[in-house]
Parts: sequence; C-alpha cells; structure tokens
Amino acid sequence: MSSQLRRNRTESDNQQQPEKRKRIALACDVCRDRKIRCDGQKPMCRPCQRRDHSSQVCTYSIVPNNAQRQSEQEYISCLQRQVYDLQKSLQQNVATGDNGGLINSETATDLISHDDIPHPVSAMGAAISLPGQQSTGTGEFYGQSSVVALLKQINHLSNHSSRLLGSEQHKSQQSPITPHNSIRAPLPLGSTEQLLRAEISLPPRNLANKLLGLYFQSVHIFYPWVHSTSFQDEFERLWTGSDENDLDRRSGPDFGLGDGKCSMTVFHCALNAMFALGCEFSDMPADEKSATSAIFYERMKKLLPTDILDSGSLEDVQSLLLVSQYMLCTQNPTRCWNVVGLACRMALGLGLQSESKTNCLSLKTEMRRRVWYGCLQMDMTVSMTLGRPPTMRNMDNVPLPSPIDDQYLSRDAPGSIQPSDVFSINHFYVENVKLARILADILEDIYNPTLAPKSPGVNSVANSKNFSIIMALDSSLEDFARDMPAELHWSRNQSCQNITSIVRRQSNVLHARYLHLKVLLHRPSFSQYCSWARSGIQNRTPNDEPCHIAPRLVERDLEMSLRARCAVVCVENACELIRSLDKAIRNDATGAWWYSLFYLITSAVILILAESTEPLSKLLDHDELQAAWNCCHSMLKGLGKSHTRARYHLNSLLVLRNCLQPPNPSKPMLKEFFGLCY
Repeated sequence: MSSQLRRNRTESDNQQQPEKRKRIALACDVCRDRKIRCDGQKPMCRPCQRRDHSSQVCTYSIVPNNAQRQSEQEYISCLQRQVYDLQKSLQQNVATGDNGGLINSETATDLISHDDIPHPVSAMGAAISLPGQQSTGTGEFYGQSSVVALLKQINHLSNHSSRLLGSEQHKSQQSPITPHNSIRAPLPLGSTEQLLRAEISLPPRNLANKLLGLYFQSVHIFYPWVHSTSFQDEFERLWTGSDENDLDRRSGPDFGLGDGKCSMTVFHCALNAMFALGCEFSDMPADEKSATSAIFYERMKKLLPTDILDSGSLEDVQSLLLVSQYMLCTQNPTRCWNVVGLACRMALGLGLQSESKTNCLSLKTEMRRRVWYGCLQMDMTVSMTLGRPPTMRNMDNVPLPSPIDDQYLSRDAPGSIQPSDVFSINHFYVENVKLARILADILEDIYNPTLAPKSPGVNSVANSKNFSIIMALDSSLEDFARDMPAELHWSRNQSCQNITSIVRRQSNVLHARYLHLKVLLHRPSFSQYCSWARSGIQNRTPNDEPCHIAPRLVERDLEMSLRARCAVVCVENACELIRSLDKAIRNDATGAWWYSLFYLITSAVILILAESTEPLSKLLDHDELQAAWNCCHSMLKGLGKSHTRARYHLNSLLVLRNCLQPPNPSKPMLKEFFGLCY
C-alpha cells in the first residue's frame, strides 16, 4: 500500500472517530444539584447561560483536600481578571468624567463604599498630591508629626512660590497617575455571592504555602503577634482535616490564634490578612499582585467578626492587629486608625495591661505581652504618621516580651528558655518596643498640642523651654543604641560571627527607625527655623547682601542659634537615613516597602526645605545634600517600578524641588521669587 493511500485512510479514520469529551474537574452548584452535565466554564457555564441565570447563581464551591481543587487556580484567575477589568474601567471613567452609560450613580454607590474611594492621604500619612491642591480637605485632622504637616511648610514660602507651584502642578496633572492600592478592587458585578461563599476557602496549596511563607519571613520576624509554630500547625490541619489530639488542643492554654479554640471565622480573617501581606513581598507582577491582594483584602473585611463589639478575645485582637498592619500600605488612613483603636480598646478590656512580672514564663503569658505591646506599637505608629494623640499613653508598665523564639516556648509547662548558643530573632521585638516607648515620649513631650506656644506667628510646638526635653530624649536614643545587643547594632555587628540574614534585616530596620526618631525629634525646631529664616529673607530690603544676612539671622539670639543647630542635626540625620536605606536595599535586607517609602518622602521634603532656606543651606555641606538627594531619587525611582505610588510621589517631589531651587541669575522667575537684587 502506498504511503499516500495510508495517509488518506488515517485521515478518514480520524474524521470518523468521535471527539473525546473533556473531563471537568468541578461542576457548578446548580448543575451538580440538577445532576446535569456542566462544562465548567467560568464565570458562568453554558447550561446556566441557556437558562438565563446570572453569574450570582452559577457558583463553584471549592472544597479543600479534594481532587476537584484542580480548578481552584482557574477560578481565582477568573476573579482576578474581573477585578482588574473593572478597576481599569472605573479608572478610565474617572479620568474621562463619563461612565459611557454603563454604570449609573446608583450602581456605582453599590459597587464602591465611601472608604474605598481613593483617599488623598495614605495610611502612613503621606499626601499623594502636591501641596496647594487642597486635596486633604476631608475634615480629618493631621497634626504636626505627619508628613502632611511637613509638606504644608512649603506652602508658607510666599505668594510667588504658589504661582510657580501652581503652573508646575498644572503640567503634572496632564497625565494623572493612579497610586498603587489607591482603589481597592471593588467587587465585580455578580461576584459578591461567589466571594461570600469562597471567603473561607483556600487558594491553591502552592500559592497558599508561598504567601504564608513570605508573611513569616518578612512580617512575623518584625511583629511576632502570633505563635508561629502553633498557627502553622492549625493551617496544616485545614488541608489534612486531621483531628488527632483535638481534645488536647482545645483544652490547652488560651494563647490566641493557633490554640485550637479559635473560631473558624477569626482564623480565616487572620489568614487572609497574612496572605495579603505576603502578596506585598512577593515577586508577582504589579498588576497581578494588586489584584490578588485585593481579593484577600475583600475577604478579610467580610470576615472581621461582628460580635467583637459585644465581647472580645486574644485572637480577635491579634486579627485586628494583622488587618491594621496590612492597611498601612493602603490609601485608607481612617480605616487603619479606627481598626488600631478598636484593637487597643479590646486589649484594655481583656486586661492585657495588668500582666505582672513572673519568673516562670508560659506561652500564654508571653503571647499576651506580645499582643499588648503590638497594640502600643501600632498605636504609636499611626499616631505619629497621622499626627494624632496616642490612645495608649502611660501604659507601658507591662514587662517586656522575652527574647525567646517560638519553637522554644512551651505550650503546656512554664519555664521556657532560649538556648544560650542561639541568638533569638525576637530580640528585635524587644528593642522595637523600647523604640516605641521613646516614640511615645516624643509625641507626648514634643508634639503634644498643649505645649504649643501662645504667641501668634510661631509654627513650631517647641519653644526655648523645651530644649532640655529635646536633649533628654536625644540622650534616651543614644542610650538605646548603646545598650542594644551587638548582633542588632548596625555598626557593632560587623565583628559578630554567624549573623543570619534575618538578623541583618532586623538590624537595618532598627537603624532606620532609630534615625527617623532622631529626625522626628528635631523636626519642630527645623520647621520653625526654616519658617523664621524665610521670613527674614522675604522682609529684607534690596540693599541687604546675601553674604551678610545669614550670620545676622543665625546669631540673632541664643534661641535661634540652638534652633539652627537642631535644624542642622535634623538634616544630617535625614541624609544618614537615606544612606542607611540605600545600603539595606542594595543588600536586599530591608523591611516593608511602605515604611521605606515613608522614610524617603520625609527625608526628601526635609532636603528640599533645607536647600530652599538660604541661611540653613550655608550651614550644610552642599555636596552631601546633593548626594543624599540623588540617592533618594534613585531609590524612589526603583520603588516606582513595583509601586505606582512611589512614582507619583517622586514626580511631586521633583516639581517641588524645581520650583524651590536656590536663586540663580539665569532663572529670572526664581530671582523674583526670592526677592533678590543682583
């Protein structure tokens, strides 16, 4: 038989052979109930389409530890695509001011709540728009420790600067940028019921393991608010369904999440918060990271226990802390503030502030102390970033947590001990709590509104009587750096052997927070000196020479001389903070990106103000300022590759710096702005 004849016969046989039916891993709930064949198409199968069902009816219930979990990834990907498409559509509608007849006002109200509207201020207290745009006019209060208040200093330069800045703002607004996480994935039409039914389901095992691993590798090492080994054991039981030793677990000590007595709703709320935080440290593409994180965010919102207003437990406080930690990277400052406040009130209601010192440390006692100081730290963080009075003032009498790793904490018997030859990664948490205490003193003594001077025209909250307080707080920071373990000290740990990568990351984070507190301590003096010096520049006559004006301003009296020195120290520490972050980023040993962004914005605004204040700029090394600015610019540009918000901030800072550059004869607009005669 010829080869041509064989080919023809083979083709004929193939045409006559019926096509094999595709095996469907998971049928929708409707088809399963009706016992009819389902094609598994998502978001709606063909049988449901033929019956004119909505996508709310055609749902897929995902059951863990089942062969049908093959379709989980497809299901999640479909939801992610819906979220992304609707996000893109909403952003285009907002940009054009037209809904194209697709979404009316009533539907839009149902789709997105008030808290999901892009807020002009992030949860870390940084404004996403340029000063002068009045974008923060939401009726909310942002005090002097916030970046919003620092940016307002630039508004006080002069009427000329406002005109220059306004022209630059108009240019920058020609192509608006939507910050990362500014629009928190509104639910796609028809998928609300799907998400409600899926909110306690699990993502694919490999994805769940990866995200939870990222949480424990990048968040838990800084905030050990849960007992990691017990929590991971409970997480494993979600997949295996094992009830071995179930009675022992439920009758054991009450230490919160992972103790076996936690409700399923609270556990999954905390788990989704961990997944969302893990997404922020993943290597996913930016769009995929945002969409995936948004799904877990929506789930954790719906899983927040509603009965916590009537009662509370340790696991409730832990869940609220985890949710608030994630909210720090969002554009929801009010929600973050309120969640932290709720966690603090609940901790007080549980009596965590009454923990006494004991010689026999148990797992229950240790976790209560960790959670208490977690509330204190988060309260101080959001109070500082948003410029609001702390809730947990004068409440640090509880013994500090112990530097003992989770695997050495005994679940049943007291007397847990860390091996002498193993450096505990929880040493960081102890030192971080000490820094939070110093931050509380700074907020109370330096930024408390009751200390503000009564004389009009003075913007700083510190007056001449506060210099002794500033010196005492500065000494507290120096004592903190001197007394910390050598392994965590940023300069002494070079001689330590066997330093792990985790400890190096912790050391870099402590260094950044230490330097930021130095900046925060001297910022009021810096702001007042800049304001006073600029006022002197604006009021001088054309006969005043620049070379004679600076010494006269600095040596006017002792108070201004001291304030000038504080201003110089503030700028020097801002430069050092930038160098510290640059070193950490180069070594891939940083903390959360939103903290790095917050520190960089704070330092950049200080550099801009220092460069634009002529007397202060003469007291500083111009080359050092330029090098710090270049380094800050480079890091913000690098962050902008993964986070749109960083790109937006960088563009705003560039506009500000270009408008407020020191006087230059070749720039007549800036010459007019500074009122100088050449």
